[in-house]
Order: sequence, then structure tokens, then C-alpha cells
Amino acid sequence: MNRTLTGMLMAMLWAIPQQLSAQTYAVPHPLRYSPTTMYLAQEAHSGTMNKSTAADIRMISAANLNYTSGSFSPIDSFSLTYSGAQGGYLNEREHQWYWYYDTATQYPFIAGVPGAAYSRYRQTFNAAGYMDTAINDNWNGVTMQWAPLQRTVYVRDADGRIITEQNENYASGVWNGYMRLTYTYTGTGKIATCTEDDYNTATTTWEPYSKLTNTWDAADRLTIETSQSWNTATLAWYDTYRTLFSYDGADNRITELRENYSGTSWDTTWQILNRDFAMLHQPRTSVTMGWNPITHTPDSAYRNNYIYNAYGKPDLHYFEEWNTGTGTWDIATSWCGSRFHYETIPASVKDAPAGMATIKLYPVPAANELHLSVVWQEAQPFAATITDMQGKTYTGWTSGPRMYYTETIPISHLPPGHYILTLVGKQGKISEQFSVIK
Repeated sequence: MNRTLTGMLMAMLWAIPQQLSAQTYAVPHPLRYSPTTMYLAQEAHSGTMNKSTAADIRMISAANLNYTSGSFSPIDSFSLTYSGAQGGYLNEREHQWYWYYDTATQYPFIAGVPGAAYSRYRQTFNAAGYMDTAINDNWNGVTMQWAPLQRTVYVRDADGRIITEQNENYASGVWNGYMRLTYTYTGTGKIATCTEDDYNTATTTWEPYSKLTNTWDAADRLTIETSQSWNTATLAWYDTYRTLFSYDGADNRITELRENYSGTSWDTTWQILNRDFAMLHQPRTSVTMGWNPITHTPDSAYRNNYIYNAYGKPDLHYFEEWNTGTGTWDIATSWCGSRFHYETIPASVKDAPAGMATIKLYPVPAANELHLSVVWQEAQPFAATITDMQGKTYTGWTSGPRMYYTETIPISHLPPGHYILTLVGKQGKISEQFSVIK
């Protein structure tokens, strides 16, 4: 987990695989540093979810924060621009929001005042609405122009799913590939494997480096994520680490257990405990504990805290460290979190053709929970919103490509009355009315 740039802000800039420090940039290989980035290929990238598909909100700015004297202050900020009705979606693996935009520009804060822009991120889309490239530019103070630095180029199958994504550096007017990811999928659209190849400039060939293999249960929940590295001597894959996931009865992911492979056994290295879930299975608190191999007990801990708005998007994320001396959680003082700001993006789309999907809601009327069951004619990503009869949106969420989808929706916060649940997929929208009683 990257504490130098919080989850959702990293998500905003996901297309250029970077970890940001205060003023420096490093470009780690996603599989080496953050294997969960591979799940970006599985979600809305398989459809045209870069277009806003229902009344919703999208991020327009965000700021990284320091914490001093009991209050947060910005370190730097990002400003996003859009053309049309681009939106975003919730990444299933990491429970982080990812955004489609035209540009995202980064500004430093100097004595509490935004300085000149020094980094920019751009996304381009094809005629079908799929992202083609994601480009990172840096500001050149000598030429006083934006200079390209890196980009990611995507190749997709007929269904829009990413088959390969290639990372490239820019030098002397030429884009040069240095790392490439290749994906395979299960029959239900989940990622089965993700293989990283690195470019060998000496042999001018792509060579295998690492691979992630996923295990999914009958409910299409990720249960095991296994990482392997390539042995150049034996020309075979060998196990390096794995992550085990467990869920509660409401399908909330409650634990993530990381184990390294010693050659003879799997040894625990850290564990994440997710608690107090908001809508869409998003945890309000997530505690990461290091593991002491001698005492077989946790020996360090930090906690991520999330405050969500009515749309299920984060307004604030902040990071705390466990103080063993006082026995309390203390907010970190530097690079401790991020704050997010949004705008409304209402949109109008056509109705789905007859037979494209079936939707079932029960019980109706409902009081505390509403159960949703959807069967699409073909697997596709979609957005969901709940509005009242006057068009006011009370909640919304998105899903990656699914043919069969079930969800338990908390509705105890809704006033008594009549509501409409609307699902918008790539073929159009379907709606179902329901009532809330108290």
C-alpha cells in the first residue's frame, strides 16, 4: 500500500504507473510494486464506462495533505478537466475510484498558495469510447512547454477488454517500450492471469519477468492471488508470494493475508483488516499489520480511514500510525491523506433493447435492505443509481463487466416513498420502481 499518495488519488492517475514523493517521480513496474493495478484491466475498461451513464458525480480536484497542529493543510493539488460526460468507476480489487478525464494537472503548494503546474496527465479515447493511451507530461522550465515523459498504450479484444498494455518512455522524439502486461480472462470476464514482460535493449526482445495468477470462487470473488517470477536459468516460473482473501456474509472483504514463499513453506508477512463498510463494500477503516516471524504476532500497524459522500465517493482519506507508547492511533504528520472535490454529471441515455437484461428487486416494499438480481444478455460494465420520483439522486455505484450480478443495497437512510433504480450498461438502461416503508 502506498502512503505517499493515497489510494483514490493514485487511482485518478492510474494510467501512468507512478508512485509520487514530495517532488520526485519514480516509475516502478506495477507487478513488482503494486500487483493490484492489474485489476484495472478487468473493470470498466472492458466497456465504454468512460462516458457518464447516469446522474452521478466526478472528481474535479484533489489535494495531498499534511497534518499539523490539529488540522490538515495541502501539499499539492490536482485539477481535472473533462470533455463531454466522462465519469469513473469503482475498482473491484482495491475498492478505489478511478476516473476518465482529458487532463489532470498537478500543482505544488508553497506557503499555502498553489504554485505553477509542473506535471500533467492526459487520456485519449477511440471512437468507441475506449481509452487508447494515457500520457504523462512534465513542464520544461527552459522551453516553457509541456514535454512528454511516459505513456501507456492499450490493445483490446472485440469486447473492449485490455489484452496488452505497454509502458513507454519518451526520448529524442521516440517512444520506447520498456514493460508490457498481457492479460487472460475467465469465462465470466475476471482476470485469470497477468504476465509482465520487460524489454531487453541488448537483445531487442521482450523477456518474461513476473506473473500473477488468480483463483476465484463460485460467487466470482477473488480468493487467492499468486505471484511468480521467471527463472532465467531454468526457464520456468517459481512462486514468490501470494495474498489470501476472506469475506463476510455480506460479501465484504474483511481480511487480506500476504505470505511469502521460502522455497518450502508460505510464511506470513502482513495482514489487512477491513472494517465498518459503506456502500459497495467499501471499508471506512483498513488496518495493515506487519508480522513478526519470531513471535508470530503483529509488530507494527497503520490505519487508513475513509469518509464517503452520499454517492459513495470519498471526500477525505487520512492515514494513522499506531503509537505503542501511548496505545493510540496518531495521524501521520506528512503526506497523511487526501481530500477530494466533485461536480455533478447528469446524463441521458437510451433504453436497453427488449430482452437485453432482466432485473429483480425484493422485497417490495422494503424497509432496511433491498436485494437486487440482474441478468444481462452479455457481460458488461454498468452504473446504477437510486433516485426519487423528482429525480433527486440518493446513491449510485458502478460494476465491472458482469453477466450475473447480485447486490444487497442498504436503504434504511431513504425516507418513505417511491424510488427508481436505474442500471445503465453499454447497450442502454433499464429501470425498476420500488417503495420504501418505515
